Amino acid sequence: MAMSASTTCVMPEDTFTKAMKSMTKMPANQARAKVGELEKICVCSTCPTYTATCASKAGESVFCARGTSFKCITADKGGCICTTCPVSKSMGLQYQAFCLMDGEKAQRFDAMLR
Repeated sequence: MAMSASTTCVMPEDTFTKAMKSMTKMPANQARAKVGELEKICVCSTCPTYTATCASKAGESVFCARGTSFKCITADKGGCICTTCPVSKSMGLQYQAFCLMDGEKAQRFDAMLR
């Protein structure tokens, strides 16, 4: 079926895409507050790969939203728990190992390039 020049193909939006679009429309302080809400249900600190001595002191968490660990987490210690995290479930995340592989948004973009 041929599409006319005025026809556009729109992908259906999932939970994550809708949440990101909503957050980009928020004032910065409101978006930070939303990430703060996610931080309350985040379980990064219980992951075997999380380094309590460094990441905790650096305030690193919610890697799915913030991206990779800046300096504290450098190796997978086995047993990634991202898929069981309440943040992952509430935001409809598809990826994991965010502390090492970057946030959901970046991983989705990388997957599009493959």
